[in-house]
Amino acid sequence: SPDGHRLHVAVRSAPYPLSSFRIDPTRGELSLLSTVPLPGPMAYIATDRTGRVLLGASYLGAKLSVNAIGRDGEVEGPARQILSTPPKAHSILADLTNRWVFATSLEGDVVLQFRLDARQGTLAPNPQPFVRTRPGSGPRHLLLHPNGRFVYVNNELDASVTAFALDAERGTLAEIQTIATLPQQATLADAA
Repeated sequence: SPDGHRLHVAVRSAPYPLSSFRIDPTRGELSLLSTVPLPGPMAYIATDRTGRVLLGASYLGAKLSVNAIGRDGEVEGPARQILSTPPKAHSILADLTNRWVFATSLEGDVVLQFRLDARQGTLAPNPQPFVRTRPGSGPRHLLLHPNGRFVYVNNELDASVTAFALDAERGTLAEIQTIATLPQQATLADAA
């Protein structure tokens, strides 16, 4: 949770339970608050910036889920919303304003763009619902820059990283750079 007092743990085998724990700040011990089923195996879970919404991305299920988080910090079930995605959704996160949510689709070569209604616990696609990455790049993980103006995407299939500028008014990303994270194969052979 954003305040560091709760831990949410998802299990990726049926019946796909998610357990919420209270963290004892002095001893670091965990106390179980609740366990609820998720709508599939979630490869990635994250809270929104308020800690009132749990976002999930299912790689095998090609879907996103949205669950409410109660006043005591426990995730509530069932999911309030389940959204289909292109194949192999992998990562999901809210921006610093908590108005926008971005999710990756590894085989879809897209980063999905949503508006978050944290009070209702729902996502709505932006008018521009996604931004494409290079074909065959395989966007996997998202990282938000601490200033909130940039999003970085680790592309699994071509070993690259793409930097996007975030338009905080529209909730859209615009690619500004893609770089290879590994040297070319010839360079590796030359070094041997």
